[in-house]
Amino acid sequence: MSIFKSIGKAIGGAAKSLFKVSLSAIGFSLAGPIGGAIAGALGGGGGGGGGGILGEITRYGKMVQDLVESPIKSAVSQVKAGAWEGEDADAFVADMQRDLLPKVGELIASIFGISTNITKAVTNVIDADKKGLGFVNQAVDVFKF
Repeated sequence: MSIFKSIGKAIGGAAKSLFKVSLSAIGFSLAGPIGGAIAGALGGGGGGGGGGILGEITRYGKMVQDLVESPIKSAVSQVKAGAWEGEDADAFVADMQRDLLPKVGELIASIFGISTNITKAVTNVIDADKKGLGFVNQAVDVFKF
């Protein structure tokens, strides 16, 4: 093996090790440094009520359903069943069904939509992270002869 090939291998190996050490020193691994860290902080994606931020968002959506939407629907059902009668009762039911319940539904959909959109964004970051890692590995390979 020529001296240039030996030097090239040494430089390539040193560069790759330097990248690994630098990234691990700030808490990342080369197997998806940025995306992996973000996904971990968010609780693994999917918004399925697990840990992390996505789990919290899901819990807030369910809380709005339980503490706001369900009682309003229950009150409307009770009024319709005869708990309150007359024009005011009819106006109450109409207002709840026409104005309030659709807005509460939009709020709930928005809350759950946040989780979906964050998951999509994390997926994009992970994909970009993998591409960036590929570029780093290609740059390191340049030093190999």
